[in-house]
Amino acid sequence: MNVPYPSAPWNLAGCGVQTLQWVDVRDVRKLVPPELSIVQFLPGKTLGVVAFAHYGPGSVLEYDELIIAPAVVRQGAKFGVWITHIYVDHPVSLHGGREIWGVPKELATFEWQDNGDSSQVAAHARGRTLARVEVDRRWWLFRKRLRFPTFSQRGDNIIRFVGETSGRLGWGRGKVEIPKESPFHSIRMNRPFLTLWLQEMQLICGEPMELGKTAFAEGVDRWIMQPAMMKEDALT
Repeated sequence: MNVPYPSAPWNLAGCGVQTLQWVDVRDVRKLVPPELSIVQFLPGKTLGVVAFAHYGPGSVLEYDELIIAPAVVRQGAKFGVWITHIYVDHPVSLHGGREIWGVPKELATFEWQDNGDSSQVAAHARGRTLARVEVDRRWWLFRKRLRFPTFSQRGDNIIRFVGETSGRLGWGRGKVEIPKESPFHSIRMNRPFLTLWLQEMQLICGEPMELGKTAFAEGVDRWIMQPAMMKEDALT
């Protein structure tokens, strides 16, 4: 189906929450193309991200999003993250993400609840809960500008793009629930050590750059061939 979508870059505005956790390299090695090395921050451990975002007024498209990025990867001196699953609630975002950035977006529905001192967000698809994040005891820190480099696969090509975001950064105590029926339950990303909250967020998702062909085996499920988001202050 041919669905028109905005061209890159996409300018988005809203809020988001990210939880960071250690992920076993052995759980994600088969999900990453061999051209990309998995970065180990601890022996046998890479860094994973479960992120929710809401893009509202001021965005090129208004939609909600869930990103599962279980590994930090690199190609040479270039670092980024690799997304295995990503869900949105807007068909235009789905098609644009797949065709521009090679992101394997699927459709889902989202629930957001804010009780003042605590917040909760969940995503559901095909009658099952994909993931749920709860945040309480939030402390607001300062305004911050971050860069999020991402690798992905579009057709036979490995590509890389960068998201640049700014907003009011905070942190809190977070809890992640990934039920057994979730398609990414086996990656074991329910043990966050840091939860970040971003309000008044402005995000620019930049144009992709092709880095070369991939030898990633044909026939592997499409959901293991994707990109991600990660903080990059010192790494380029």
